[in-house]
Amino acid sequence: MNIKSFIIITYISVSSFLYSGAEAKTTKQLSINNEYGGKTIEITYADGENSDHGVIKEVLYGDKNEVLREIDNYYNKDVISKRGYYRVNEYYEGDKNIAKEKYYTAQYAVKNSGITRVISHFKKMENVTKLNCSRMID
Repeated sequence: MNIKSFIIITYISVSSFLYSGAEAKTTKQLSINNEYGGKTIEITYADGENSDHGVIKEVLYGDKNEVLREIDNYYNKDVISKRGYYRVNEYYEGDKNIAKEKYYTAQYAVKNSGITRVISHFKKMENVTKLNCSRMID
């Protein structure tokens, strides 16, 4: 097994462990040739709750070398009501998180200057170098 395969397998294993508990989950392959040239895997949690994180569904995108390139997390109603976002996409180059994209509800946007989406770009892990915001149009 090469290091790139190890990275994606490790993420899936760690993710499954962190979010495990009594929950049942379903894993299915959505694509064998996604926009990165690799597999797309969807993990759905049967009870609609994924531990304390509030994730109800994850979609993992690997590249042709089986390296994780993108993770899309979809959240439960509790997270949506507390934080305002319903989806977060994270983008990777190798083991570096290069961007995070949060999608906010219309209710959140009305209360927060119309912001519906925020994209944070990272130069180094967790240091924001550029911030893009999308606003609602009336």
